[in-house]
Amino acid sequence: MKVKLIDSKLLTIGIIFLGILLAMTITSVAQTNKNNIMSISDMQADYVTQQLVGDLHLLESIVTEISQDENLIYALQKINEQGLNDENEIKLRNSVDNFLTITTSMDLVNQITISSVPHKLLFANNEFSENYNVYDMLWFDEDMEYLETATTTRVHRQWQSTKQVVSVVKFMIDDNTNEVIGAVILEVLVEDIINSLKNYYTMADVDIFIEHKGNTAYSNGTTYLTPEGIFTSTARPSYESIYANKNVSMVHYDIIDTGITCIMIVDLDSLAKSQHVISLNTYISKSTLSYLLGIIILVVCIIGSILMAIVPAIIGIDNIIQEIDEDYEGKNIGIDQINLKTKFVEDKLPSKLEYLMYYDELTGLVNRKMLRTIYRSFVGQDEPFVVVLLDIKNFKSINDTLGNAMGDRVLIDIALRLNMAILSTKKEGMVVRCSGDEFMIMLHHGDMDIEEWYNKKIVPLFLEPLVYLDTKPILVEFNAAAIVAPQHSNSEADLLNKIYIMIRRAKVLNTTSLVMFNNDIYSKYVESERIKNYLKIAIDSEEFVLNYQPIVDGNKKVQKAEALIRWFSKDLGFVPPDKFISIAEQTGLIINLGNWIIERVAKDLRSMLDTGRQVQVSINISAIQIMEKDFVETVKKILARHNIEYKYVCFEITESILLQEINTVKDNIKQLRELGIQFALDDFGTGYSSFSYLKEYSLDIIKIDKMFVDNLTEKDYAIIKGIKNISDALEMHMVIEGVETAEQFDRLKPFGLIQGYYFSRPIVWAEFEKMVE
Repeated sequence: MKVKLIDSKLLTIGIIFLGILLAMTITSVAQTNKNNIMSISDMQADYVTQQLVGDLHLLESIVTEISQDENLIYALQKINEQGLNDENEIKLRNSVDNFLTITTSMDLVNQITISSVPHKLLFANNEFSENYNVYDMLWFDEDMEYLETATTTRVHRQWQSTKQVVSVVKFMIDDNTNEVIGAVILEVLVEDIINSLKNYYTMADVDIFIEHKGNTAYSNGTTYLTPEGIFTSTARPSYESIYANKNVSMVHYDIIDTGITCIMIVDLDSLAKSQHVISLNTYISKSTLSYLLGIIILVVCIIGSILMAIVPAIIGIDNIIQEIDEDYEGKNIGIDQINLKTKFVEDKLPSKLEYLMYYDELTGLVNRKMLRTIYRSFVGQDEPFVVVLLDIKNFKSINDTLGNAMGDRVLIDIALRLNMAILSTKKEGMVVRCSGDEFMIMLHHGDMDIEEWYNKKIVPLFLEPLVYLDTKPILVEFNAAAIVAPQHSNSEADLLNKIYIMIRRAKVLNTTSLVMFNNDIYSKYVESERIKNYLKIAIDSEEFVLNYQPIVDGNKKVQKAEALIRWFSKDLGFVPPDKFISIAEQTGLIINLGNWIIERVAKDLRSMLDTGRQVQVSINISAIQIMEKDFVETVKKILARHNIEYKYVCFEITESILLQEINTVKDNIKQLRELGIQFALDDFGTGYSSFSYLKEYSLDIIKIDKMFVDNLTEKDYAIIKGIKNISDALEMHMVIEGVETAEQFDRLKPFGLIQGYYFSRPIVWAEFEKMVE
């Protein structure tokens, strides 16, 4: 099938897109350049104004410093006291001369003026003038007199001159009389301020206007107005009309608190010709065009990738259509025809997917996803129904030895035969394929005997092996379990949980018979699972305790003790050892639990040995523990940690451990006995009771099980006596368990040590310590 990737529509859309993108880029670059020029204009104007403000602040600092000069203050005080004479004049001149070197180096300073306020004298330009009354000056303000620092005045006409100036003034106060004795006045020409601003603004042509209180304007050497000298207007100029046809930027700045405003009219055309601005705009234009080119390349690549991805998609859609409709014939199509294909798939695919989702493609049976719907259907009919789960025994070996294809043929035949069984029952039923080797049958129960139905309808179908021409006959057998709903289950999840527990039971029994749901078995399983879950945290939660059952001699003197673990669960209450020890062995938790027991016994023994009392404690050891390769090292570390001699420890093992004849077990027993730890064979007589094991392993103690003691017939007594003779011959001691009466004690004490409720139940360590002398 050929696929046409590009057509006229896509090409037209691409060209339009690129044209729009190019137009947007050109517009963006132009606007960015314009914004850059405006930003640079504002930044330069801000810089220029800040420089002026800094200069004025500096002048205020200088004037404040001059006003605090002790020599100047002293000269003015003398002039005010004695009048102006040669001596006082010299002192004043010398004081002013000290500051001339500073002020003459500053562009803005026109002159330093010193005024003797009481005598209305003015010293300026190295000359004295009379009748200078500061209180009559236009710049004077009453708030100036007692300010601690110099202040800048508003624009005013210079005394005895037509020049416009701004004065920096600081009055001088007599510390003794608190009266004004003089003033330091530093005058700055407005013209110099304007020229200073123009000198600072270096990047473009600029017109500077100084406005005073918004109604008087001064300008000098402007770009668009070229008067001689300073330009003065008593009314605020109309800047908008003056610069109506000019490409300018107008910036206003208020200077300090003088009522003075600086207006800068920046020629943007000249700014645009600045080398800095040209470089910046060139960089931005190149970068933007580079980004544009990159975007175009990226878009082309993306479109190309999408178009390339569409090809397999189209082929895939055609393949799906062929799967849905076998009569479909593919043909060459274009990109614009994809919609037609997808519409066809949308119409036909749901029904196909529904079949694939809820039916097993191999056998045609409904699958497990359909199980919930079937379950609800049966429940909705408000009558009992039975669910039978069939698990094919050893199905994996069929796949492994004969191949998956043969395994599929077996599954198909099983499905056909199970359907035949349902049809012959004449009751509403359904066969479900649950998983690879599991089938489930749901059938109305009525008064039907399920086990009888299974034996008559299912079992006969598989009595004979399945025969195929190209392989040997295959015998099919099932592990099978059944449950009646809703009698034994209240939900789908509950039903599945219970029937899978029963199928595990069938596997444990290794039976091909139908295992019916049994609530006792289920309850034991649930209890076992709860014990398994809580057992994982029981050690860390400190829920285990040890009890010790004394072992005494014929004089009822304590010789030994057996450590017996007890579990008091916070959630389950008291859990007997016979319920949790086997689970601990199955899960491997017995390793940590066994180590905890040895650790606990070692701690208790240490406390008794420190008081000078000696006793041996027996510890029950699991087969799982003693099969561990590092068991010996673990025991040595624990006992060493508590400084326990090996002779105070005895490990009790059962005959089942010896029967396995595992080399690791033999080596561990040998190493531990060589260290000095004794071994006792527990529950002797309940298993194979092979004396050959006693000889081979050279154990130290035989413990006679209480089954020989409970009734203590003459036959039992003879057996115990015979075992005693053998244990003596093997140089083994004997402990008789389960002694509960005085009669049993008296008859059995000649044979060895006694353990049982007659002398004491298992007790806590504190009570046991009291029994030991």
